[in-house]
Amino acid sequence: TVDFRQWVNSGAPWIWINAAAVAASLIMVVGLLLLIAWNGLGHFWPATVWEMQYQAADGSLQRLVGEIRASEEIAAERLRDAGELPAADAGTLVERYLLKTGTRDVSGLAFRWILHPGIRTRSAPAELVVLERHEWGTLYGFIESLEQDGQSVAAGEAAWQELQPRLQRVTELRDEIQRLQHGATGRITYSLERLRLRQPGLELDGTVSPEALAGIERERAALQERFGVLQQRLDEKYRDMQRDSLIMSVMDGREIRIPVANIVRAYRPNAMSLFDKTGFYFAKLWELVSE
Repeated sequence: TVDFRQWVNSGAPWIWINAAAVAASLIMVVGLLLLIAWNGLGHFWPATVWEMQYQAADGSLQRLVGEIRASEEIAAERLRDAGELPAADAGTLVERYLLKTGTRDVSGLAFRWILHPGIRTRSAPAELVVLERHEWGTLYGFIESLEQDGQSVAAGEAAWQELQPRLQRVTELRDEIQRLQHGATGRITYSLERLRLRQPGLELDGTVSPEALAGIERERAALQERFGVLQQRLDEKYRDMQRDSLIMSVMDGREIRIPVANIVRAYRPNAMSLFDKTGFYFAKLWELVSE
């Protein structure tokens, strides 16, 4: 008993308890990070894109294109009561899939649930293209043609081969625009703001004079002239970015025009090898970390 009291009074138990608390905290933090990684990092893997013939509850056949993002089993009675399954045996489970169809600017919805019994045919064409866009999110479809200034320059497979260098061109133009906006244009804007504040400063100091005001106006005119030249260069580059367009056929059969300037990335996951997919995955992961 005496030894135990001496051990408690020495403070050693509290050191061990504190160390255990720190260890538990670290385990929880690492566990949370692993959970996030498990659930989130799979998003970067280029999943198979399916083309399906799907029979809806009303008996109509629909053409669907998209990625299966999740699946679950649900009671058949529940689907029957909701009108999604015409007939079902009591006690049976029906598998359904969450299909990411993207193309919100066309269909209005990026996801929908589909029932496994309703899938009549399913295939993964190699020529199916995934477009990641600056606006309206992901688009799935088939390339019909590539246009330059409204004129078709390539179609089908040739359009796909021609698309990649044009995407690189748009990326370079966008980088040039950002350098101009954050570089020379920003410096001129800053100088104009300093000029705007100079006159009140002279008035406060009591040193304002016609010569000083004329000097300010000359500097302002020179800066505005330089700003106009830079703005003209920016306008030209913006017009150059809008030069190319991609004609895509989407799942409802419509053909839509996508400006190449609105495309972040274009890839064909069904045609990728395991090596290609691995490289794509780590490129996306690096993009997340670096940007």
